Amino acid sequence: MYIYIIFIEIVCGSHLYSRSNGSVENQIFRECSYSGLNSDYYLFQCIQNYIFVPKLELTQKQIGIHSQKRNGEIKLSNFLICDLITNEGQKTLEIRRTLFPQYSNLIKQENNIMFYDLTQIDSICVIVSLLKRLDNQEYLIEIYPMFPGDVNKFFSISYKFNSDSNRSIFGFSQLYNKIRNALLLIILKQNQIQLIEYSLFDEKFREVSTYSLSKNNVPLNWKVQQSGYIIITYEQFQVLYSIGEILYEIQEIYRFDSQPLQMLTNFNGTNSNYILQQNMNRTKLFIIEEIEQQYQSKNVRFIQQFDLQYSNIAFLIDETQLLLIYDDFETVQTNIRNLRLDQIQFCQHDIEELPQMNQQSINYQQQYDPDIYSQSKIIKLQQDCQIPCDLIYESLNISLVPYKSECIFESLYNQFLNGCNRFNNCYTCMQQMGCEWIEDKCQTEQNYERLSLNQVKESSKWFVNKILKCGQEIEFNQTYYGSVSKGTVFTLFHDANIYQEFNLVFNLQVEQSQNMNFIEQSFCLGNDQLQLCNQIILNHFNSDFRFNGYYFRIIFVILDDIKINELTITIKQDDPTIDSEYYRIVKLTSWLFLAVILFGTIIYIANKRMDYLISLSIQNQQQNLDTDSLQNVMEYMIKEKVIVKEHFSQQILHYDQDKCPFCIEQYEIQQEIIQIFCGHIFHLECFEDWIRINTKLVRCPICNQTIEYFLKHKDQFKK
Repeated sequence: MYIYIIFIEIVCGSHLYSRSNGSVENQIFRECSYSGLNSDYYLFQCIQNYIFVPKLELTQKQIGIHSQKRNGEIKLSNFLICDLITNEGQKTLEIRRTLFPQYSNLIKQENNIMFYDLTQIDSICVIVSLLKRLDNQEYLIEIYPMFPGDVNKFFSISYKFNSDSNRSIFGFSQLYNKIRNALLLIILKQNQIQLIEYSLFDEKFREVSTYSLSKNNVPLNWKVQQSGYIIITYEQFQVLYSIGEILYEIQEIYRFDSQPLQMLTNFNGTNSNYILQQNMNRTKLFIIEEIEQQYQSKNVRFIQQFDLQYSNIAFLIDETQLLLIYDDFETVQTNIRNLRLDQIQFCQHDIEELPQMNQQSINYQQQYDPDIYSQSKIIKLQQDCQIPCDLIYESLNISLVPYKSECIFESLYNQFLNGCNRFNNCYTCMQQMGCEWIEDKCQTEQNYERLSLNQVKESSKWFVNKILKCGQEIEFNQTYYGSVSKGTVFTLFHDANIYQEFNLVFNLQVEQSQNMNFIEQSFCLGNDQLQLCNQIILNHFNSDFRFNGYYFRIIFVILDDIKINELTITIKQDDPTIDSEYYRIVKLTSWLFLAVILFGTIIYIANKRMDYLISLSIQNQQQNLDTDSLQNVMEYMIKEKVIVKEHFSQQILHYDQDKCPFCIEQYEIQQEIIQIFCGHIFHLECFEDWIRINTKLVRCPICNQTIEYFLKHKDQFKK
């Protein structure tokens, strides 16, 4: 007998107030349902309004909300919001770009659609998929990948399929499978579920399988969870299905009665394995569990019943606490007592009911590897609570995925789980969604970066995506010497509070490269403080570009190993003036002038100089200083403070000069160097060789500053 001790804490309704005018807004929170979230807000869809509740304030007494009048069914991502509006039987989808709940602008509108779904792949990619009907039997799926800084540029991926006209389509949804790095498209028909996969690895569509449903019942409603569960509601009952994570095999898990139910959402927005269902004036709680070591074995276990009215909105704070939200934002928090007595698990299948081979799964796997052997012989052996795959597929090299209850060919198992390993360099790895360059290997992405909507003023972060982790990020206000390796990223950004005009002069010269597409350029320009910046592609390596905006970000990604002869980037900004009684005239005083003289020029000059010194030494060998004379000259210059002899450190650099101009070798810490009166430095040995040949120091070998001028104006140099 189960004994439950229930602790219930009744919390008075939180005080909802509008952030726009401060008025009390509790009364608008009626007949609401949870509709999703992004990195900052929960979205609730109520009878008349959409309500955005800050995630950090959900359990507080004072909650400042944003609300809008409802005109359709909406879904939310980090930077997009989709609104499906039905008018005169026609469904129109409005895709809006949003930074704040109270502000959004229309960027695309699609008419005459049947269904759609929106999925946040990671922080920088959202996929919107549409289902359209072309004729009685032909349908079209359109997939739109969208990125935060490039949402005005649309491209679609289309897929046509046929469906029996006798099988009406009741629903369409999609799931992102992180293990497979693929988008699974789910189509609900009258008595069938059809699965189609779009792989992000090879960008191909594949027919996965179909699953037969009850022939005598028509679906009334359905809900697809991102965790891979499907709940289909019929007139008399509801059925819970699960979709396998590896091969997408569908399994019926449990049948509930017709009372309303929902899968609980964790407080962080992820799906849990708990189910909440109404039971008259009470509420029941269930949990989905896997039976280890059994083929296709999951079950649902009843946990406890609460003396609480059912709510359409509930969150699992943790495994011990449940939060329910009612009309007028009345909240109830209760403890979960997941008591479980030791039970003996009996085999789910007796020997005569051993599952048959899933031929659709075999056919689907053959789309990846046509050479997979498909013949099998089913045998029946007695096993205690274990039905491994070799009992079903005796003659195939196929095994059970641990804790996934799916039979898969071993040749494909590693390919599915280690698909990122095929990319052998950082750049191509980081370009692939779902992959990340970790410890010099391409691996499945561990943690998706989050894009906060509060980063509206931080334009530099909007395009700091995964690719910036490749190579070395070089700032233009520093001097850089040497060849540029593949994957190196140059980046520059500027953020301002006032609309202004900029001039960009960009010049790049390289030694001959076999790959003409050795650079990828993007220019992110912000024309509105309330919008994400629009991306512009620069097609010329030598350009003079004039633009207006609040902010910009420039990114150059080197796609091949190259040697740059000259790279110059100059940013010029005009004095901004805004004639308005609401603004004071502001002048932007920062001028950015960035110029880099590259390695090739220095090598050329240094080689010419050394050739000259060598020839001079040969021609005038009789005039070279001997060791004693050289020592006297050096001591005199040190005494007169024309030169300083010291050990190298980064603090003494005045010109970002990290290499000796004579030998073109980098300075090492504590290495003996000579710094002359103008600030230029040299290796001690290189400078002595130069003095030995020239007999005296007349002017700086780099900037031509004369020692005569220095001796006359010592006080000025001291200052």
